[in-house]
Amino acid sequence: MKLYQKDRTEPLQNFDDLHELQSLQEITQTVKLTFSRHEIGVVQLLLLSELEQETVAVACGGDEKRVRCINTEGVDKWGRAFKKSIEVSRREIQPLYFTTDFSGLTQAEYRCEIEFSGTQSRSITLEFQLTDEPVENSGYNDLWRLARLQWLNSAAFLDQNAPPPYTPVTVEGAAVSILGRQMRLGPDALPAQALSFFDESIALKDTPQAQLLALPLCFNIQGEDIDYGPLTSMAIGDNAALRVSGSGERVDLAVEAKLCYEGFFEYWISVKAKQDCTLPDVALTAALTPEASVYNNGFGKPGGYFQDIHFRWNNDHQDSVFIGGINCGLRVKLKAEQYRRPLVNIYYRTLDRVVPAEAWDNHGRGTIDITRAEDQTARFAARTGPFEMRAGEERVFRFELHFTPFRPVDYQRHYAVRYRHNGALRSWREEIEEAREHGLTHINIHHANDLNPFINYPFIEVDEMKAFARAAHDENLGIKFYYTTREHSNHMAEIFPYKSLGDEIILRKKGKGQTWAEGKSEWLHTYFGDNITPAWRVEFERGKYKGEVDESFIVRPDSRLDNYYVEGLNWLVRQIGIDGIYVDDTAMDRTTLERARKVLNQNGGVIDMHMWNHAEDRAGNISCMNLYTELFPFLDSIWVGEGYTYDELDEDYMLCEVSGLPYGLASEMLQDGGSPWYGMIYAMNTRYGWQSSERVLGLYSLWDSFGIQDAEMRGYWHSRAPVKADQPGVLVTTYVKADKALVAVYNKTAETLETLLHIDEEKLGFAPVRMMQAEVKGLQKEKPLALREPLRIASKQGVLLVLE
Repeated sequence: MKLYQKDRTEPLQNFDDLHELQSLQEITQTVKLTFSRHEIGVVQLLLLSELEQETVAVACGGDEKRVRCINTEGVDKWGRAFKKSIEVSRREIQPLYFTTDFSGLTQAEYRCEIEFSGTQSRSITLEFQLTDEPVENSGYNDLWRLARLQWLNSAAFLDQNAPPPYTPVTVEGAAVSILGRQMRLGPDALPAQALSFFDESIALKDTPQAQLLALPLCFNIQGEDIDYGPLTSMAIGDNAALRVSGSGERVDLAVEAKLCYEGFFEYWISVKAKQDCTLPDVALTAALTPEASVYNNGFGKPGGYFQDIHFRWNNDHQDSVFIGGINCGLRVKLKAEQYRRPLVNIYYRTLDRVVPAEAWDNHGRGTIDITRAEDQTARFAARTGPFEMRAGEERVFRFELHFTPFRPVDYQRHYAVRYRHNGALRSWREEIEEAREHGLTHINIHHANDLNPFINYPFIEVDEMKAFARAAHDENLGIKFYYTTREHSNHMAEIFPYKSLGDEIILRKKGKGQTWAEGKSEWLHTYFGDNITPAWRVEFERGKYKGEVDESFIVRPDSRLDNYYVEGLNWLVRQIGIDGIYVDDTAMDRTTLERARKVLNQNGGVIDMHMWNHAEDRAGNISCMNLYTELFPFLDSIWVGEGYTYDELDEDYMLCEVSGLPYGLASEMLQDGGSPWYGMIYAMNTRYGWQSSERVLGLYSLWDSFGIQDAEMRGYWHSRAPVKADQPGVLVTTYVKADKALVAVYNKTAETLETLLHIDEEKLGFAPVRMMQAEVKGLQKEKPLALREPLRIASKQGVLLVLE
């Protein structure tokens, strides 16, 4: 094999152009390099096999692993170290990138032997001259150094500690406690009962408020009596691990589970045959109480009031179901043993989910049935149907459980955080002035502008970003940047090192991008051919970047890019001073967003997430609430989204799919500026700068004058709702204080209605003597109303009232 060295400032771009090697000198034995001991250095070597194809392993010698090849060793996003070999040929150059870390060394030289083991093996020596040249922040601030490649192997913020408001999982025998919930485990380590301490306003109480299960969750094999041994548990930081073994006549079982502090439990149940046998059925079953099965959502059914579901596995993005009430629920997700995180949004069909063929689906025999029984309990059953097993054969059944709500709704923060959200930023100075003038608290910065030009790579305009942060903070404003994973820009400094990693980070699969951008990705075709999925594309028609094109592409979920993302976010917090992030539809998982949450907890930063309605074919016909459930515990709010025409949605859909309340979250509206009256049924407004700005400010003014942050929200679903309408098509939510109340009334019907409000003074807590139509600029005028006279409300409109 042949080896060459090329400067890190010139990453190899065309791997199949062997002419690239003509200007380089082949390495015989030693490569002499000079780096500052204060920087993370990067060495680029080019490898060319002299064989048609061979597999090569790379090993770096020296002390303390100060030199590492990112192509062949690293740390995955869960903190697990790995090593791998690479496939090389004589037709294509393989760039190899080595990171160096000489911190703490005092000598002037460092030598490292690199061994390349393949069909033809060899070794070389890297000889480093170390200088004392000062380098700021280990070189991470200079994109040309490529020092951030070391971020790929970061395990930062991967601790198992619970961030506020969560508390550690406690396991005492069969009793499990997490924030707001107490559970009892059955002999198979599955929950046999769960109590919720959240009330119908999603506030945390001292006594149980709802019971989840009418019958235990149970994993059973038809015809087998499983005798389980003792349950063992172990604390893993603030989480816990469970393990129990069982044995039957024909099979042995091994149950392992991880219990996380927010109410996310994951199970792996291994079924191993003792003899050749046919198992008639393997099933996961449960029954939920009537109070915990008012709504359901999943396996093809949109969120809303409970309906029976009968499901067989297909290629849609459907693998989970939520069954619950407002303050007590369960989400079940069934997974393949070799689960692979799929793509989201319009890219789903390019990398869809893996059907659990060997387990839950059982090659087309598996079914999921969710039905209402005569006793009004909801019955859940995932069944495999019969399958044969050979002696010694093992099948693993994986599934997740989410117990909702995850936490009490933080109404104080919800009402206090107010976004200036402009999708077409021209001047950050104007943004600050606009936010200051209207009493807003945070400014969200999208990509595709002079301050943040390239998607998911907010590392370009560093000086301007710092100036923006200083100026915003001087006005007590928080700044948040669009920063997520899903696609990445062709302008990122690391794109060609990522290309050298093959299919690890950049998804090397042909797929459809934005329909309006098809056939326009010449840059991507030049450097990646057809095996890439184009994503968001921006042609700059004005400003500093006029004439440039941001050609983004889809990246693979669950790669080491998540480690880079977390380190990048930490850099933005510490170097720029950002106060949060705006996350768009993302393929990030619980682990990565949990890490992001912990990064932002350093400065009290906020995370809000926007989602487009995924209930269409391109996205796999999935509910966003099922798609993103695992992320909700780490968000501050959600913004729901394009494709939600609020005035056309039933109240049960709004509660389940838009409000966020069953999960312990608050939400905001987007499409067409939202519906102000309907939104107030669920404590929702839209955002300033995103249509209807006068109305947005009018609602904020009402919130402040009333003091809504000190009120208890009691929606139409609440058993102690103090105000109700005599017309079934009119919804009422009341925000209750000691001596006054804000009442949101909405007519969801297609007709103008006259309705009389019935006020329960005992539930209200005071006897009202006055009712006013509240002043909301751009929406309604203040005027007195008679307490006992009907209200006339037009179709899809409402009124906001104050009782005193």
